Amino acid sequence: MNVLDSVKGKMRELTDRANDLSGPANEKLDSAKSAVASGLGSAGKYVDEKTGGKYASTIHSSVGKAKGFLGQNGEQQATDRPSPPTKPPGAAEDSSGKNGPEQPSS
Repeated sequence: MNVLDSVKGKMRELTDRANDLSGPANEKLDSAKSAVASGLGSAGKYVDEKTGGKYASTIHSSVGKAKGFLGQNGEQQATDRPSPPTKPPGAAEDSSGKNGPEQPSS
């Protein structure tokens, strides 16, 4: 048995051990996510009732995005980031190609 086979064996053993340890933690995490998602849904319904449905689309969208961060419903994932701000229309670049006031030269 060479060193590479020994390392592969140890890696399999450690991987199996990590999977055994992560199982209960993943179950608890999934349970907590479900509880939070349920609470978000209940909160959304409550706010919708109190506002008389006036903001229903905004509430629904917000609850969906919050659940998406939890990995529920697949609407939005935590890795999604808002796009960076863009220049306002009509904003011109100065001659140096940079925005903003000119800096005095030394």
